Amino acid sequence: MAEYTKKHTYFVEGMHCASCELLIEKKLLKNQGITKVKAFISQNRVEVAYTDELPSIDKLNEQFSEHGYIFSPTVIKTQINKKREFLQAFGIFSFIFIAFILIQKLNIGANISANASSSIGAFFMLGLVAGISSCAALVGGLLLSMTKKWNEIYIGDSAAVRSIPFLLFNIGRLISFAVLGGILGVIGGTLKISTNFSAFLSLAVAAVMVLIGLQMLGIKWASRFQIRIPKRFSGQITDENNFSGKFMPLVLGGLTFFIPCGFTLIAQGVALTSGSFIKGAIFMLFFALGTLPMLAAISFSSIKLNSKPAFTAKFNYAVGLLIIFFGVFSFNSQLNALGFKSLSDIKLPQKQKAVEAVPTRTIELTATGYQYLPRFFTVKQGLLTKLQILNVDAGGCANAAVGRGLFSGVLELHRGLNEIAFIPREKGDFKITCTMGMVPPVTVRVI
Repeated sequence: MAEYTKKHTYFVEGMHCASCELLIEKKLLKNQGITKVKAFISQNRVEVAYTDELPSIDKLNEQFSEHGYIFSPTVIKTQINKKREFLQAFGIFSFIFIAFILIQKLNIGANISANASSSIGAFFMLGLVAGISSCAALVGGLLLSMTKKWNEIYIGDSAAVRSIPFLLFNIGRLISFAVLGGILGVIGGTLKISTNFSAFLSLAVAAVMVLIGLQMLGIKWASRFQIRIPKRFSGQITDENNFSGKFMPLVLGGLTFFIPCGFTLIAQGVALTSGSFIKGAIFMLFFALGTLPMLAAISFSSIKLNSKPAFTAKFNYAVGLLIIFFGVFSFNSQLNALGFKSLSDIKLPQKQKAVEAVPTRTIELTATGYQYLPRFFTVKQGLLTKLQILNVDAGGCANAAVGRGLFSGVLELHRGLNEIAFIPREKGDFKITCTMGMVPPVTVRVI
């Protein structure tokens, strides 16, 4: 006689990405009697089908405590705790934000750039954050689940031999992230018809960053928009029973490129906009290297991710705020690169008028660090105008200037004096900035 299948709905606090859904589904299926699980991040609920006794709330909360998920039979209302956690997270965010501003002002790392806008250190740091986030817990949990299987295969062997599958896993991960990141760069290069098209792609990446940040803050409507690969495919990757062969750890590590995680998605999006195999490969390789310390710790000491749920919540809030900030910062930068109105246009009127009062035929700029100075000029429509940029020590994307509506293409800056001539065709305010808009724009008013 067939067992009767029953259904039940749990409400779960703490989900914020597609990996959360996969992780919860995978762990719940390990409970005896549960035959099917479907998690819905947009509604903070999990539907289970079961034939035996239903796991208690206390048991599930104990089972998922390491990841910071809280199960309840009804919708959880923890607004007071959330406010306190959010304020604490805001303090963490404020500290990091101030440090970011100081680093920008001091021009630290200006010459350590992988392309015209991003430093390889930035991708390494993104990987470090991803490595300790609950969104990346699925990769760490997958590695932990394989530990038992690999230890059984190499039981009795030396420590060096037992470490082989872990080395293969991490090597496979590094190789796949570099190669597939390079392929994304090639795809982006094929699509990238112009710098404008690249900027629009970067706008999309920035929008995704803001969306992910809102999801990590627990904003309900943002959770409805999940960018993911099919669960059937990602579920196959996270099933450790499919990877028991001698060289399968290498394959499994490589396939983690496709496990859904917001941080990975951000890095992959930027690799796509890089436009070249080398740059895309470097971006993703350093991102993967950033995740390596935590994965190595799991490999060799079985340290679990996010052992304190309270820390996990604060971490998610703080990182969510940071991602939103950098997303808005990037979005604003792309608006500058495209010559559109942006937050950078908010300036003191009296400061601008003092410069606009003197029209010029030659725009003389000094490129230093991540800025072009001075920042305001007035020129006349229809007259031949020269742009002269003295490159003293420009860093990153400041080495390539664009002026949408003033001159076409990109003015690559070498050390010393760089010059281009153009004729302003239309009246209005135009911007000169770097190719990625990271340089505070120079406003050129055509009268």
